[in-house]
Amino acid sequence: MSTIPNPLPDHSSPAFADSPAGHGQPLYVEQLGQNYFADPYVPGGVATDQTSLAAGKYLEGLTMNRVYILLSMMIQSMQNTAVAQSNRLTILTDWQNAYNSKLDTIHSFLQSNGDSFDLGDTSNSSTATVRQDLNNANANYTTQVQANSNIVADDAKSQQTIINQTQNNINTLSTMATSLVQQFQTILASIYTT
Repeated sequence: MSTIPNPLPDHSSPAFADSPAGHGQPLYVEQLGQNYFADPYVPGGVATDQTSLAAGKYLEGLTMNRVYILLSMMIQSMQNTAVAQSNRLTILTDWQNAYNSKLDTIHSFLQSNGDSFDLGDTSNSSTATVRQDLNNANANYTTQVQANSNIVADDAKSQQTIINQTQNNINTLSTMATSLVQQFQTILASIYTT
């Protein structure tokens, strides 16, 4: 114990405001508040209790609480990340479905399905040539749509892999938090034996 020949600080003093015991101080402040009491050996003096039982030392016990809070915040942040990644996967899946739907609407030009062209020429060879040119253009279009669909499918697979990794990280953090709570329980059980 150290002797301080000053009166007890009031709650409006800078000494109290800078103390972790003062209101609004974050949990990570290393400097701990002090517990003042009258010193019987010095007339009008006060002393500080620097033992671990001092009322101002309550922040030392909150270190484990802070670790748990930070771990919980990390889990929540990772879960929010997983939700955003899942939303992106939904967009990619819808995009791929749109390409596949577009493939279903591509028309094939055949003479037997009633596709006729008024070219001013009655010969079948010119309408067959037009039909063949249109089918070639549609084949090129189909190839391009399939390639775009495959690109989006690859992006969706990559996104799914990222989501799985994020879920594994969340599970690891959850296991760590559970282990921490079990350690807290063990510590408290050893302190407060019945």
